[in-house]
Amino acid sequence: MAAIQRGEEIAQRGIPSQRVPFCAACHGPTDTSRNPAYPKLAGQYFDYLVLQLELFKKEQRGGTSFAHLMRGVSANLTAEQMRDVALYYSSMVPPPDGATR
Repeated sequence: MAAIQRGEEIAQRGIPSQRVPFCAACHGPTDTSRNPAYPKLAGQYFDYLVLQLELFKKEQRGGTSFAHLMRGVSANLTAEQMRDVALYYSSMVPPPDGATR
C-alpha cells in the first residue's frame, strides 16, 4: 500500500525540507536505545495516532516534559502525512515488552 510506504519513509528518514525529523529516532523501531519517556508507536491504533498528532498540532495535547517537541513536528506535517505515518505504525507488530526498539 502506497500510504504505508510513504509513512515508512517519513518514519525512517523524516522530511528535511519540512523540518520533520525521522520518527524512529525517538519512537522506534531502531536497533539503538531510545529515551524510555518517548512512547513506542508500533502497533498503536491508527485513529489514536492521528488524533494525537492533530492534538499536538493544535497545541491541545500535553504529556511529558518533551511534549513541546511534538508540537513543532506535527505543525510541519500535512494531514495526509499524519495519516501515512499513522498507517505505517499501526500496521506494525509491537516489539515485546522490555525491548528497546
